[in-house]
Amino acid sequence: MFQGLVDGRLKRVLSSFQESSITEIRLRVDKPLVVCQREERHHVKTEAGVYVVTREDVDRVLGIATGHSIYAVNDQLTQGYLTKGGIRIGVAGKGVVDGDKLITIKDVNSLVLRIPHSVTGCADSIMPLVAGQELKSVLVISPPGAGKTTILRDLARQVSAKHNTLVIDERYEFGGVDSSLDLGESDVLGGVKKSVAYAFGLRSLSPEVVVTDEIFSSIEISAIKDLERAGVKVFASVHGKGVEELKRHKEFDGLLQCFQVLVTLAPVGRIVEVDCG
Repeated sequence: MFQGLVDGRLKRVLSSFQESSITEIRLRVDKPLVVCQREERHHVKTEAGVYVVTREDVDRVLGIATGHSIYAVNDQLTQGYLTKGGIRIGVAGKGVVDGDKLITIKDVNSLVLRIPHSVTGCADSIMPLVAGQELKSVLVISPPGAGKTTILRDLARQVSAKHNTLVIDERYEFGGVDSSLDLGESDVLGGVKKSVAYAFGLRSLSPEVVVTDEIFSSIEISAIKDLERAGVKVFASVHGKGVEELKRHKEFDGLLQCFQVLVTLAPVGRIVEVDCG
């Protein structure tokens, strides 16, 4: 999947890694090339030593990702990321602002390629709790990079066989719009702000289940409460170490009550706790 974003020298260096094992590639100008796997982080080495990312490396990847027209993707860029072939690419550089509004990012010097994967069956152990006699809402809790999206992707795949399932993929975390990742029979709404997508999806697609990632703002929390009141089940995720930590944050007041199954993941993607209320 990421091979379509790299060429030349960088492609040769990365060819020693199995793509199925890579979760993230980090390119920073004049810094070591970093490849992250599930439990490991590597400074990539060649026969000459640690591979140091060049300005040309970043520019070539950026060119491929944007079709060599950064202006054509400026709306995405001002959100801090680009997407290509189901891969989300985080972008850092010099921000150009007008008051509080970010106009664009120039002199890009860092790229983070997040490589999504389908892990078929990774949600098997919680499926009897989620879709037993009745369908239940699920909240997946973990630190960043622990596999929240992977679990949600497999839940969507399995549940969509029997229930109308809508995946809201605002930041292309699920990779279901323009990649081969398996979301079953789900409808996928990509690149739309959640604040808009919830109401749009409810009106136009009549979902029984809405799947979304990384609840963050009070607007999103309010929208999830509205979905629950409308009888729609929600599969979602949130950053955190566990249920007790979330309870200590005032902004999450009432959110936990929307979910009947609470799943906590360890940093390496292992399910460490399931709370069914």
